[in-house]
Amino acid sequence: MTDPNGLARKVFLAETAAVRTHLADQERTATDRAAALLAPIEAKVRELKAQERAEHRAAVLREAADEIAGIDFHPNARARSLDIATGLAHRLRRMADEEQPTNHLSQVLAEIAAERARQDAKWGEQSHPDLDRRDIGIVTRNEYAFRATRWQEINTERATPTVTAGRCSGCSEEPHTHTAWDGVLLEEVYEALAESDPARLRAELVQVAAVATNYIQAIDRRTAKAQQDGAAS
Repeated sequence: MTDPNGLARKVFLAETAAVRTHLADQERTATDRAAALLAPIEAKVRELKAQERAEHRAAVLREAADEIAGIDFHPNARARSLDIATGLAHRLRRMADEEQPTNHLSQVLAEIAAERARQDAKWGEQSHPDLDRRDIGIVTRNEYAFRATRWQEINTERATPTVTAGRCSGCSEEPHTHTAWDGVLLEEVYEALAESDPARLRAELVQVAAVATNYIQAIDRRTAKAQQDGAAS
């Protein structure tokens, strides 16, 4: 006589095994699809890395993360597949962040462009004169030229290796330079303000903008180093 309970158990185990096999197949399919998407992207990243183009590598990685995160998996394998896709997407975004250094020039320029947009939104187009119209132009520009010359002298002295006893805490006891961003920037600013010719004024202002951008990058490098030192300690 057939045991109905034993038969039911066998049917149950067989169905359970079939479901497990099906889910395993779906998981392998999901993993294979993710790997297939990832392979050409990783190849592209290696190619760009050889060219030292960090900004493009970061863009490729973020695009890969978005595409993998948007895969529409089979419902029976959805939970596990989503875990795989989410993990891959997170990994790619982390790689993208690592490829995009905080002091990168394009990022700083993007921040400057955003600030200009905020200024335009708040104040509209600004078309001011170069100097206060109440000033005597030649006198004001001569004052700016004097200050530019003074800062040039200070910067020249700072760039000359010296030792100042008791005033250079944390510096080498050997002769060293004392160049600082305040002098570098102010020399450029006063040189620009001393110009009356529009073409030369514009050229000097480009130099001011370049020095200010370089200063921002130096701050970012300093901040990143401090964070790295803090994490290492």
